[in-house]
Amino acid sequence: MSSLETTPQFLVCINASEESRIALKFACALAVKRQGRVQLLHIVPPPQEFQGFLTVADKIRNENREAGEKLVAERAEEAQKGSSITPVVSIREGKVADEILAAAESDPDTDMVIIGADPDSGHGHIVSQLAAQLGKRLLIPLLIVPGNLTDQQIQALV
Repeated sequence: MSSLETTPQFLVCINASEESRIALKFACALAVKRQGRVQLLHIVPPPQEFQGFLTVADKIRNENREAGEKLVAERAEEAQKGSSITPVVSIREGKVADEILAAAESDPDTDMVIIGADPDSGHGHIVSQLAAQLGKRLLIPLLIVPGNLTDQQIQALV
């Protein structure tokens, strides 16, 4: 956890969803307001192990990684265009909660983890489970951003 004298850093978990895009907008607005930094984190799932087919697993891993790199590059460009924030990017492979924790714990300058939630999808239980898993071990605030916020609402909240 960083001291109060350092530049705040916000770790934003992104995927291809619209709520992830809104969470990134929120993090960038917060970073602009507080003169902070943004780190994008994308987590790719590990491929299932195919016994005797290691090359298949490697191919899936490479495809997942390439798709993740493309997504992170697109989102980083959106952040830069929308807020002049140039985020640090990170791609990890593994279980979502484990990798969020590992990313937050590996960088003592991280002040907050930000994730997006779709209020209309019925995935509330997934966000609840993730929050419960992170809440047990995360030593910094976890902010869940509703995926239906407008730009005006984001500005009013930060």
